[in-house]
This record gives sequence, C-alpha cells and structure tokens, in this order.
Amino acid sequence: MLSNVDGNLGDASVDLENQDGTDPVYGVGAQLNFDPFLVRAEYERYDFDSDYKIDTFTASAGFRF
Repeated sequence: MLSNVDGNLGDASVDLENQDGTDPVYGVGAQLNFDPFLVRAEYERYDFDSDYKIDTFTASAGFRF
C-alpha cells in the first residue's frame, strides 16, 4: 500500500509522502437494529511508519426495506 497525505492541523503542516510498506490499521464498530431502522458507529486508526496516526469516527443511520 502506498499513501500520500497532505494537510494542515491548526498551525502544523503534515506531509506524509511515500509511506510504503505494511502498517497496522485497526478499529471497532457496532450496529443497533430497530427494525426497520438501524444505527451504526465505527472507529478506525491508521498507524503510519512516522509519528503520525489518523483516527476516524463514523456514525450512520439506515432504513431497511
């Protein structure tokens, strides 16, 4: 996997080019079913070779038909 990340974190600048190799990605998620509706939440962490880590949190709602 090859990743390139550019961005700003407040006053800091982030430049992660050519982060190749194998790096861990892990997370946890849960889903609650209220037929026919559902609510889901997930957390993931991307751990690069450098000192940078990216944390993501996702929440969603759905309807089954």
